[in-house]
Amino acid sequence: MPDLDTLYGEFEELEQEIEEISNQIQVMKELQD
Repeated sequence: MPDLDTLYGEFEELEQEIEEISNQIQVMKELQD
C-alpha cells in the first residue's frame, strides 16, 4: 500500500486537472451564450 504522502501528491495533481477541466467547461458555456 502506498504511503499517504504519495497518495496526497497524486490527489493534488488530480485536483489541478479537475480545476482545468471545469475552467474549460465554463469557457465552452460562455461561448454558447
